[in-house]
Amino acid sequence: MSELYVEKYIKDESRPWLVFLHGFGGSTKMWKRQIEQFKENYNLFVVDLPGHGQSTDGIKHKHIHKFEKIADIVVDTLRKHGIEKATFMCVSLGSLIFAGIFKKYPEMVEKAVLCGAVSGINVLSHTLLGFVNAIKGMLPYMVILKLFAYIMMPFKDHQKSRDFFISSGKQLGRAEFMAWFSLVVHDMNALKNLKGLKDKVLFITGSEDFIFISGVKKKYKELKESKLAILKRCGHVCNIQKSKEFNQIALDYIDESYAEK
Repeated sequence: MSELYVEKYIKDESRPWLVFLHGFGGSTKMWKRQIEQFKENYNLFVVDLPGHGQSTDGIKHKHIHKFEKIADIVVDTLRKHGIEKATFMCVSLGSLIFAGIFKKYPEMVEKAVLCGAVSGINVLSHTLLGFVNAIKGMLPYMVILKLFAYIMMPFKDHQKSRDFFISSGKQLGRAEFMAWFSLVVHDMNALKNLKGLKDKVLFITGSEDFIFISGVKKKYKELKESKLAILKRCGHVCNIQKSKEFNQIALDYIDESYAEK
């Protein structure tokens, strides 16, 4: 199994664990707006996914076509650190990996907060991504990266999130970026594995997340007793663009979940 870079913030060994899974091209830095506030009450386990951030062992030579394989790597890391159950905080790509975790290791899941969850896309976006996938070998990967960024986050007020995505994705390098891009295209429907999740998930999405919002709403209706928060004038990466609102909604949900125990 790959060794992942992790950052741990321990409030108290008796407190619950929150596991943070970032988005495509991101790293532990994606959660800086959450870490300071969340560590006041919970133990935090913040992961750099394979090939991202300071996790140097990527997937470019591993021919991975299912997010369940990435889930195996994450769960192996959690268990090495003695974590057997947690609430998962996931952005975008992280939601797909979480779906793999829930399918194979449901006993590890306390609750989940899925931000900008990848749950189906509209017809136009599907066509655009298919086109980009078809021509990816003919273009510099930074061109593809920027196209991907503008497809997902097209508006002026998405610039902060878009710039983060582009600068972080640049660090992946072409081969690793292409491997992850192909994985997303091939297993974009991984959230079908969440059918049994029911009352354990909060979806947080932006009203301007036009690619994914319809899929999130559909998944919310499928999962009885799940919860949905839509942030106004917000794009795909809510935890960056609207960090204060995101933090309050997520913490209220998590606090309430553990208060019920």
